[in-house]
Amino acid sequence: MVIKQRSHRAGLVGKFLLGMALAVLLSFPLSQSVFARENSTLTVEVKGLKNQQGQVCMALFNSSRGFPQDRENAYYTKCTSISDRPLKIEIPDLPWGNYALGLFHDENADSEIDTNFIGAPKEGFGFSNNPQMRTRPANFGEAMFVVGGRNTKIGIEMQYPYGGSSS
Repeated sequence: MVIKQRSHRAGLVGKFLLGMALAVLLSFPLSQSVFARENSTLTVEVKGLKNQQGQVCMALFNSSRGFPQDRENAYYTKCTSISDRPLKIEIPDLPWGNYALGLFHDENADSEIDTNFIGAPKEGFGFSNNPQMRTRPANFGEAMFVVGGRNTKIGIEMQYPYGGSSS
């Protein structure tokens, strides 16, 4: 049986090539790395608006804390004039993750949801995932959706169970 030994020189060449390969891989910018964390643009399509009066106000949450009423705990809030129906609202540079969104049709543009004498909303409202509302607002789990990839799109159907102006 003949045993061949690798020469010291062959071992050095192999180490050199491995080192060069690592140097090339590490020279790529992090944005090109498969490990880089990217952000997404969230597009929200608001359907079923009764009219174009006022604005739509939204609160986007990345945890259940305060959802849906406490805008102080929201990750992102925005009020948008109604230019078209359905209304499309974009939120750029949103980190990937789990979110829930609540919004309302602020017909009188006072940035507050108007309620009747028992506290039920008089203005239209909606939640991500469009859960059926009965006697309470949606909770975070019912409204939760995932943001990932370059673009994420969701649709929200407005609900006007206790009023709201007509077109």
